[in-house]
Amino acid sequence: MRRILFACAAVVPALVAGCTPAAQPTPSATPVPTVAAPTLQLMCTPEEGGTASPCTQAEYDAMVARDKLYDEAKTVLANYRQEFERLARSGAPASDTLLSSTAGEFTEAVKREMDEGFRYEGGTFDVVWVKRLAGEAKANSTVALQSCVDRSSISIFKGAQEIGLGKPTEQRHFFAPVEGRLKIVAAQNRAVESC
Repeated sequence: MRRILFACAAVVPALVAGCTPAAQPTPSATPVPTVAAPTLQLMCTPEEGGTASPCTQAEYDAMVARDKLYDEAKTVLANYRQEFERLARSGAPASDTLLSSTAGEFTEAVKREMDEGFRYEGGTFDVVWVKRLAGEAKANSTVALQSCVDRSSISIFKGAQEIGLGKPTEQRHFFAPVEGRLKIVAAQNRAVESC
C-alpha cells in the first residue's frame, strides 16, 4: 500500500503541473513603423482654362466661387437668348422676362433694339460655342462670356420688308451681380465669316 501512495504522490504533482497555464511572453516595447496620412494637394485651373496647377486653400476657394459665377452667367445668357428668340420671331417688343436678365444701360439698349420691330423667320439660332472671357470687364462686370451664334439661316424682316439673312456673330456678354443675382450689364456683337 505504501508503494501505491508513493506512486500517487509522484504522479499527482506531475498531473497538476500539466494543468497549469504555460507562461505568456512579455509584451515588448519595440516601435512599429506608422504610415503618415497622404497630404491632399489642391489643384486650381486658370480662369481662362488650361492645365491645373497646385494652389492654396484661398486660391481654391476663389476658383470655386468664380466657377459658380460662370455657371450662373451661362444660365442667365441661355434664358436671355431663349426669350430674345421668342420675341424676335414674333416682332414683339422687349418683355419683362427678357429685361429681368439685364441691368443698367444694357436694359435701355435692349428696349430700343426690340422696339425697332425686327422679325426673324425660318432657320435656327445656332449657338456654336460659349467660353469664358477672362480679363475683360465692362460696366463694372465681374465675369464675361464670349460666344458665337450662327443666324445665317434666318431671314430678317422689318415690317413686311425682308432686310436679308442673319450672319454668324461673335458675342461678348458682361455680367454683374444686381439685386442678389447676375444680370447682363453690357454686350458687344461683331459679324464674323463663320463660327
